[in-house]
Amino acid sequence: MDRSNAGPAFIPPVHHLAAKQLGSPSSSSSSPPSQNNTRYATRPSHQHYQVPDNHFDIISDEIQAALLDPPSSRRTHIIRDRIAALELTDFGGAIDWEKELMAFAPLDFPEYYRQPFHSVPGGWLSKRAAVYNRMAMQSIYREAHPHSCSGLRGDLVQWVPMHSKFVVDLGTGDGDGAATTAKLRPAARVVGVDASPFMIIAGRRQNREVANLEWRHALAERTGLSDGCADAVTITLVLHECSDEAKLDIAREAARILKPGGVLVVADTPQDDLATYRGFYEPHREAWAKFDPHALFEAAGLVGVSQTTILGGDLKAEADQRAAFESGNTDNRLFVITATKPEHAKL
Repeated sequence: MDRSNAGPAFIPPVHHLAAKQLGSPSSSSSSPPSQNNTRYATRPSHQHYQVPDNHFDIISDEIQAALLDPPSSRRTHIIRDRIAALELTDFGGAIDWEKELMAFAPLDFPEYYRQPFHSVPGGWLSKRAAVYNRMAMQSIYREAHPHSCSGLRGDLVQWVPMHSKFVVDLGTGDGDGAATTAKLRPAARVVGVDASPFMIIAGRRQNREVANLEWRHALAERTGLSDGCADAVTITLVLHECSDEAKLDIAREAARILKPGGVLVVADTPQDDLATYRGFYEPHREAWAKFDPHALFEAAGLVGVSQTTILGGDLKAEADQRAAFESGNTDNRLFVITATKPEHAKL
C-alpha cells in the first residue's frame, strides 16, 4: 500500500471554497512527507507546529484497518460524504494564518495531544481540523437533533445553572459550545480554553458576534485560571481524546477552578460509538472503552457524580452499529454526566 497517498481516501476532500482558508497546496498539512523529512501545519519558520513524521504512517495503518473491516468504517464514510456536501463555515473573510498564529505563545504540548486525530496530519494543530470542525460536528449529529450538533449544544446548557456569572469550557475547540452557553446565559462571562491556536483562530471568527465569550490559549489541564473562580465548568467531546492520565489531570483542574458548590457538566460520545469510526484515527479508543466516570471524578474530589441522560436517542451496542452497515444514518449520541464541588471544599 502506498502510504503517502492513503490519507485523502478518508480525510474530507478540500471544499471548493476552502482553499482560501487552508492556504496553498504546498502548505497543506494533508500532504505526504517532503524530502527533508518534515511537514509543517503553518510554515517552515513556525517550528512549534511541525507535523511529526509518524502521523502519516499512523494514518495509513488506520485506513488499512478500516479497509480490511468495512463495517468498522460505516460512520466514517457517511460523515466524509456529508462534509463534502456542506457549505463552508463563514469565517468573515480569508484567514491570514501566519499573521494570526504569531500572536500565540508556544505551549509545551503533551504526547497524548500531538496525535493525528481523525486522520488529519497535525491533528488539532492544523488548519484543516479548524476549518472543517463545525461542518464535521453538524454532519455527525444530524440524526440526534432537528438542529444537529448546534441543537444538542443548546440542550446541554440546561445543566449550567442560571445564576452562573463565570463559566469555563475546557477543550473548547472552535468554541461553538462555549458560544451557545454565552448566548443562553447572557449575564455570564464565558471563557473557552483550548490548546490549539488553529481552533481558536477559526472559532473566534465563526463566533465573532458573541460579546460575552472570551478565549484562553492553554491546556485544559493547566488553564492558569484562579482557584475557585468558576460557577460551572463544561467539558464536551474532550475526554475520549485523552490518555487516562490526562483525563484525571483535566478532572482535577476542573475541580480546582470550580467554586465550592460549583457544577461540572461533561458530555461525550458513548464508548461503543467509536467502534464504527475506523479510518478516522482515535488514538485513545481502547482507553475510552474502559472509562469509569464515577471513579474519575470522585478521584478528582468531586461529589454527586451522576449520568444524567443520553441526548439524541437510545444507545446502540457495537454489534448493532456494525449490523447497520447499509444505513445512511450515524445515530450518534451524547451522554451527560454532572458532578459538584463540595460546599466545604477549601480553595
